[in-house]
Amino acid sequence: MINVSDVTIVDMGDQGQGIGKDAEGKVYLIQEAVPGDVMDIEVKMRRSRVSYARPIERKKDSSWRQTPFCSHFGICGGCKWQHMAYAGQLEFKQKNVFDALTRIGGIKDLNIRTIVGVSEDRYYRNKLDFSFGSSKWLQIEELNDEIITNKNALGFHRPGSFEKIVDIDHCYLQSDPSNQIRNFIRAYAFEHSLTFYNVKHHVGLLRNLVIRTALDGSAMVTIVFGEDQPE
Repeated sequence: MINVSDVTIVDMGDQGQGIGKDAEGKVYLIQEAVPGDVMDIEVKMRRSRVSYARPIERKKDSSWRQTPFCSHFGICGGCKWQHMAYAGQLEFKQKNVFDALTRIGGIKDLNIRTIVGVSEDRYYRNKLDFSFGSSKWLQIEELNDEIITNKNALGFHRPGSFEKIVDIDHCYLQSDPSNQIRNFIRAYAFEHSLTFYNVKHHVGLLRNLVIRTALDGSAMVTIVFGEDQPE
């Protein structure tokens, strides 16, 4: 691995990565970076036009930077901009649209109206699709355990992995009773030894959980099964 010092984050990619440049003008896509940050990075994958990297040490924090409010941020991939103030998210997402249409799409003299933000940036989704999995994404503290007896998880797929599931405790995307429903079903499955789906071997009873919520507090719950067990 190659380390690079004093990389300045100058822009945001459409997937929530910071776009940084070093003193020589080389470009890097960096996880959990915000425009205005200055950091030392570790290059994970080098390419001729843009390389992929992760932060080692932040030497200067951007004025846009904020502490993510979700404990799963940076792991599950559901909210990739949470380390950035909402006003900054709107500004750079609008810039991404403008750049895509003008620089990539070649549209000239484009006038884009300002994005209308929301009053609340939490609990705004009315539908979430969770996955059951028998291959849980393990945290560092869990990896230190000598024996892990239960690798079942209910949550979101780990970005870049088709089989690893990040076990979600509390999700800020959808209002309650979504969290209570998901956590109850997982606890019920553990208590009754119900099997979770294994995507490699295509076995396991519980495969997907879809929750829809309405403004009146009602919810629709759909469970997708991977095996035919009527009992």
